[in-house]
Amino acid sequence: MAYIVGTALRDTLAGSAGGDVIVGGGGDDFLVSGPAADIFAFERGDGQNWVQDFQPGTDKLQFGDGITAGNLTFTPANVAGVPGLAIFYNPGTFESVFLPNVNALQPGDIVFQALPPVYLGRTAVDYNGDKLADLLWRNNDGSIAQWQMNGPNILAGPILGNPGPTWSVAGTGDFNADQRGDILLRNNDGAIALWQMDGANIVAQTTIGTPGTDWTVQGVNDFDGDGRSDILLRNIDGGVTLWQMNGATITASTPLPNPGNEWSLAGTGDLDGDNRADILWRGADGSVVAWLMNGPSVVASPTLGNPGKAWTLVGVADFNADNRDDLLWQNDDGTVALWQMNGATIAAAATVANPGANWSVRAIGDLTGDGRADIVWRSVDGSVAEWTMDGATVTSSAPVTNPGPDWQLT
Repeated sequence: MAYIVGTALRDTLAGSAGGDVIVGGGGDDFLVSGPAADIFAFERGDGQNWVQDFQPGTDKLQFGDGITAGNLTFTPANVAGVPGLAIFYNPGTFESVFLPNVNALQPGDIVFQALPPVYLGRTAVDYNGDKLADLLWRNNDGSIAQWQMNGPNILAGPILGNPGPTWSVAGTGDFNADQRGDILLRNNDGAIALWQMDGANIVAQTTIGTPGTDWTVQGVNDFDGDGRSDILLRNIDGGVTLWQMNGATITASTPLPNPGNEWSLAGTGDLDGDNRADILWRGADGSVVAWLMNGPSVVASPTLGNPGKAWTLVGVADFNADNRDDLLWQNDDGTVALWQMNGATIAAAATVANPGANWSVRAIGDLTGDGRADIVWRSVDGSVAEWTMDGATVTSSAPVTNPGPDWQLT
């Protein structure tokens, strides 16, 4: 499923031809269901939201942040002359979801689970082997394109292909250890497929498996240190499974502990420098816990801290070239901060800058080849900008371009 994410302001977001997870975020949002099955996800503080064209029995409402069935109040309502169903989800407030022209929901239309890590900026990978991260885009018509980058400069922007409206980009990584990024796709029926890439050329297209529609890809990273990306899956019941990969072949499938639905998988990265990705979890209260991993084994599960619920984890990457990934945060007011990590220890915490609440992190990667992650931003008007980073310092910032509202970074 594709992720469509709003800002802390009032947004208008519409589903595409494929099934999407639509998160309006803060502000009173106008959300529109697409023709396929969509999930509309809400937390406390998300305001009063209008969900147009919601289809009971097809679409779903997801409530995170510890919201339970006992917190919900269902009320027939008439808003702006339109009849429908209002669902109040945060007792003592007016925070609600309004479903115009809907009288009742069907069993299974509501899910109580921590929101997926849709706010997390994608980790940009190198598709053409020049050791510079590139950007991947998806059009509302299903087309997938690359921006092959050198800093803020677009060297080439080829269209790769169109897998069809039922397929969405689930992740990117190097699955065959050829030092070139590959593209992981997921179908609405739950099937997972891999495009093995050489620059803009699709070298091989392979279906990996079909774990079912209750499973979604929530992480792509190298968990066993073999130089090949693996796949982290999560079930709607909170269960977690790791697929260890060799190209498009699943060499091992291992269930991990179930942390419970009050915990959302916030990101993956190598925190301790052992060349094996670790897992970051975010609790409903804002706390952050790391699972330090060795393949499918949880070696330790330390608590890192609690920055507060106003802060969202938006990126996991190495910003200071110490071979340990760091945590990038953005506050509801737009402020960006960096936790520079050494295992489970926050070696330094620093405020970076505030680009304003209209800008959100959409990708993280080394666009300049200095071994330090940089930040790709997108504004509510569609504009794209790049910050070149050295630790928590912005060494330069530059506009890239505006591809138009039909294109989303993925």
